Amino acid sequence: MIKAVILGQPDTVTAQQKGVMVRGGRVMFYTMKKVQDAKDNLTAELRRHAPRKPIDWPVLLMIRFYFKPVKARSTERTHGVRPDVDNLAKGVLDCLGPAGWRKDDALIDQLIVTKARSEDARLEVELKDIVP
Repeated sequence: MIKAVILGQPDTVTAQQKGVMVRGGRVMFYTMKKVQDAKDNLTAELRRHAPRKPIDWPVLLMIRFYFKPVKARSTERTHGVRPDVDNLAKGVLDCLGPAGWRKDDALIDQLIVTKARSEDARLEVELKDIVP
């Protein structure tokens, strides 16, 4: 089992936030600086918790996003607003390879992603062996 707990408010920028420009009559898409910076920071944090060798067998991946409560709904524990949980998960999945956690996306056999509110804002990423 490998687990990382990254303290602080999780980044809410997602890979789906693309920049668009027209150059020479051609539409071009690019990764925005804030998205690239968020990915670089997350990769660096995950690298600190990486195994000695990247995982090369099927695993269960659990990702938990905990955001600080907002004043308007201070007792609310769910986080039923943007960003979407699938977009948040994609950002973490994109960083696991470069951070040295796993060799291939296909090795993630099961995926559990949750988001909630907590006074202790954080991101938890956990890989577990799959028990047959």
